[in-house]
Amino acid sequence: DDKRGTSSSKVKYKYWTNEEETRFMEALTMYGSKNVRAVTKHVGTRSATQVRTHIQNHFKKQNIPIHAERGQNSVGGGISSSN
Repeated sequence: DDKRGTSSSKVKYKYWTNEEETRFMEALTMYGSKNVRAVTKHVGTRSATQVRTHIQNHFKKQNIPIHAERGQNSVGGGISSSN
């Protein structure tokens, strides 16, 4: 019951390996979460769809807005709470 497809070199496994996760984190640091193409290329073993989903889950797990690492922190939302 092999989970790998023979027509593609991309991994079809559900779980990311430690090596993939390391390359993913390196790519996020280098390219940011918006540059899915560059992150995908850096990871090298996952499709753009898998990378995009992994980015979403990564930030959801940490309870961080997806693009907060680029200074677009949505905490407070720019709305003043003073009355």
